[in-house]
Amino acid sequence: MSSLQLLLEKIMTADRRPEEIEIDRLDQQLATAENGDVNALTRAVATYETQLATAHEKGESDRYRGISRAYQEQLITVLDDATQTEGWELVEDFGRVSEPFRLHLQWPQLR
Repeated sequence: MSSLQLLLEKIMTADRRPEEIEIDRLDQQLATAENGDVNALTRAVATYETQLATAHEKGESDRYRGISRAYQEQLITVLDDATQTEGWELVEDFGRVSEPFRLHLQWPQLR
């Protein structure tokens, strides 16, 4: 096989899935938030939004998708647990102070 054929084969069989994303600070914030710390949850949402915005601004769509896949479900679960404990006002507060959060949830009454 020629060098060109080997290169083409490598390109065609490359795994195009985004690499697994780990953000240590976000992992720590979520772990603390899972123990009921609402301030840590607030920081986790801010970190998540900032990481997504940065990936978007840099045109890093694979990283954006990787962050979303890695953290969205856990963040939603922690937020749901906190809402069960703290009440619906917690989510409304996030919607008031967080433009991306509000737009993501599409809450016209909070705009």
